[in-house]
Amino acid sequence: VGDDMAVKMIVSDLDGTLLNKHDQISDITRKAIDDALTAGIHFVVATGRAIGTLPQQIREIKGIEYAITSNGAVTTKLKTSEIVSTAYIDEAATYELEKYIFELDTMVEIFVNGKAYIEKRIYDDIYNQGLSDRGIRYVLKTRNPQPDLREVFRKYRSEIENINICFKDQEMKQRIWAKFSKFQDITVTSSMKHNIELIGKNTDKSTAIEKLMKLHEVTRDELMTFGDNHNDVGMIRLAKIGVAMGNAENALKKEADYITGTNVDDGVAEAIYKFAGI
Repeated sequence: VGDDMAVKMIVSDLDGTLLNKHDQISDITRKAIDDALTAGIHFVVATGRAIGTLPQQIREIKGIEYAITSNGAVTTKLKTSEIVSTAYIDEAATYELEKYIFELDTMVEIFVNGKAYIEKRIYDDIYNQGLSDRGIRYVLKTRNPQPDLREVFRKYRSEIENINICFKDQEMKQRIWAKFSKFQDITVTSSMKHNIELIGKNTDKSTAIEKLMKLHEVTRDELMTFGDNHNDVGMIRLAKIGVAMGNAENALKKEADYITGTNVDDGVAEAIYKFAGI
């Protein structure tokens, strides 16, 4: 990777990447983003989160033009809330999924219309779902509890962005991952240790990024991406400079062109100053 590249677009994951352990962008990383924007570089966030659960800080940075959410299912222009592209789960696949996901003895969430929905009885019992303290706070703050999650699923069947399933133990996670991997019309991914996420067959952060690159005439040689987990693999491969965080999963580090500091040590800022020519 050369140090003299012309970077025209930077795309960063949020959790475990741009955000520190307090779910915030530090002052140092915030300055790096501002410096990139001042240099005329497009800065985009790409996350597994639904748009309604983005941290307020993202919206406060005026220059962040787009958010790719639900792992590439929706791309939104932040200033106007205009939806630029969508890649929902194929409606036909939802009938097959419905047979299984509501029988699982674990926490299930459905992302639709930019919101994250959860069964009320799980929400009320959130302290016993195997989540970290941070995870618990995040769910309590951002989830919409429903008396009957299946009803939401059926009502919005044709526009389901993402299905998030959380597990208390890894063995169950691996077993369920293997089961859903056999489904032809969905993709199974993960953004943290205890979850799997079900998205559309051709849904990926990288596919959504390619649409934005086309829109702004950015080539792969001018793209820099940041990530830490399985759902970032596509965009790390896509970019000339795919950067894995110091805290990233080993499988992602193997795909990366550069490994930077961790999300608590301003790893994003470090790599921006190293490669973006600013």
